Order: sequence, then C-alpha cells, then structure tokens
Amino acid sequence: MSPDQVQEASRVIQGKWMAFFATAAIAIGFAGPSMAADPAAKTQVFKQWTLSCATPAQAAGSTIKPQPFCLIYHEVHPETDKTKTVLIATTRFIGKDRVLAMVLRLPPVANLQKGVVFNIDKNAGYKAEIASCTPELCTSRFQINDAVLKQLRGGTQMVVNFALTNGQPLVKLTLPLEGYAQAFDALQKTGL
Repeated sequence: MSPDQVQEASRVIQGKWMAFFATAAIAIGFAGPSMAADPAAKTQVFKQWTLSCATPAQAAGSTIKPQPFCLIYHEVHPETDKTKTVLIATTRFIGKDRVLAMVLRLPPVANLQKGVVFNIDKNAGYKAEIASCTPELCTSRFQINDAVLKQLRGGTQMVVNFALTNGQPLVKLTLPLEGYAQAFDALQKTGL
C-alpha cells in the first residue's frame, strides 16, 4: 500500500478493542451506543491469531440479557507503521445454528461494488461481497464452508485482494495463518 493508502486505511480502527466490540456487536445483532467494552473480556494468543471472549453491555431499557460470544482474529499492519491497522479478519460462530463466518474489516476506500477476492496458499480464489461501507470501514462477511475451513486450518497464509474506490491498483494484503488451527480449536471448545 502507498503511504496515502496507509494513512487513509489507518482510520479503519481507532483502537483495537473498540473495533473488536463494534464488529462483535454487529455480528450478534447488538448495535448502537449501548455497546461498551467488557472489563472481564478474556483473550488468549495462538501465535498470529487471538481468541477473545466477552459479553456486550445490556442495551439501555432492554430486559434481554446480552449473550457472551467468542471470536478469533488477526490484524494486518503496514510494514511502515505497526501502530496502524489496515485489515482485521475475524472468525466466529453466528446465531443459534452456529454458522461459521469470517468477517473482514477493510479500509473505507475499498470498492463496495467489486468485492473481495481471497485465496489460501496456492488454492483457487474465492470471491466475497463487501456488505457495507461507512466513513470508518468496509465490511465483508461470508460463511466458511468445510473446504475453506480445511484450507485455513492447514494453510500458511491467506491473501486478500480488493479494489479501491479511487481506481488505484488492487490492494493485496497477506494474513499469516500460523496459529489459526489452534485458535479455531479453542474457539470451538468455548461453545460460544
């Protein structure tokens, strides 16, 4: 990424935990100002991937008790500035049916219409839609099928490609998969 792209992409996340809880809120259906960081959140690192478990704050005036959730994630930082985050990939189970999904949080300059293409190691690429974009980030969420899960668990890297809205060349970001299998096993054991 160029320095301009890095600077623009760095707006994706103002803080690691704020982004984590915002995406988790969207993924489990809680959103809005009632979300607050869980002071009892638990994390465990598996090489390049982290397992995080938390309970969202109860919405003001709601009688529904928020349900705890867990997810695993990896953040991609530009080589020139490790304090900035340009992509966050999360894996989690969603809903009562425990549908396995990956959520990619991309820079807000990602091209919504062109979507995302990702591949794991030398395997064929997969295309995923970008569901929405805000001034802070773009989000792509897709179900992880058995074939993709097998590749994620046994792979060494996942390459994510996406176009920018300004017509510049494709952005290519690499996520290491070292620790993904162990983090995924820990995610499964939580039952959340």
